[in-house]
Amino acid sequence: MSGIFRLQMQLQSFDGFTDTEEMKLMWAYDGFMLLMFYIGLSTLAGGATLWLASPKTSERSSKGVYLVISGIAMLIIYFGIGVLMDILNHIILSLDS
Repeated sequence: MSGIFRLQMQLQSFDGFTDTEEMKLMWAYDGFMLLMFYIGLSTLAGGATLWLASPKTSERSSKGVYLVISGIAMLIIYFGIGVLMDILNHIILSLDS
């Protein structure tokens, strides 16, 4: 999340946006990213617990595996969006100078 704060400090106002509009967009982005991380982490932990605590051939075990896979996918999306935003930040800052 440090890249977001760097982006907020380094970028100047966009054309047509006021500071409060930029802050609302940043807060919405930060809230979305925080939500993605913690939901993915809790889904991963809950799925692993369900998978390991149930018999191997039961339906609960297969639901635990699906929860683990979806938790991992959410964390991959979380880190992928973070990397994408850092790349875009680098491109924008390199075009500015």
